[in-house]
Amino acid sequence: MKRVLHVNTLNASSLLPISAVIVPTLLLSLYVLPQSAELGLIEAEAGRVGSAVERLESAVETGRNLPTSVAALAEARAELGDPVGSLALLLDLAEERPRDPRLLAEIARHYKGLAQAADEAATIERIQAITPSTDNLRRLLELATEIGDDAKRHLVLSELIEGGSVVVDDYVELAGLMATEGDLTGAALVLADVPDGLSRVDR
Repeated sequence: MKRVLHVNTLNASSLLPISAVIVPTLLLSLYVLPQSAELGLIEAEAGRVGSAVERLESAVETGRNLPTSVAALAEARAELGDPVGSLALLLDLAEERPRDPRLLAEIARHYKGLAQAADEAATIERIQAITPSTDNLRRLLELATEIGDDAKRHLVLSELIEGGSVVVDDYVELAGLMATEGDLTGAALVLADVPDGLSRVDR
């Protein structure tokens, strides 16, 4: 499947090795991969990335698109400075494994490196639906601010506060949004709910 991706710039070294989260150990892979993929992993392990890409592409193009070989090819392409090609492979793999949070996190990191904030946010929302965390919400808040999506900021701040946020700036920011929306009563209630003893701290 061919994909067209909008790209700015990316330092490929900023991406975590995909093998660390998707690809099993080389020894185990040798028992389950077809020959071309097996040899591709051996080439990659030896640092011969260009040759690894050729062998792994052959494995994938002939229908042997096992998750291990696809993920290994994605990593090899990223190492060769082709993050768009790497991301396209991961997106194809995610169609088969739509609820794999580690794979989705890798996709989100690619989007971050490519400065595609809206796509990163959409991916993190998928992760949050599977494995909720405050870290996910914090990143969603950063992205909503970057994109200028006040409705999303309102929603995420509300979730953080309902989850017991101990960051007073969350309350102040939500109250400010509500005041801007014309809900002065709601803004006052949010500020009144700030737990005692909280001080302004960095998120």
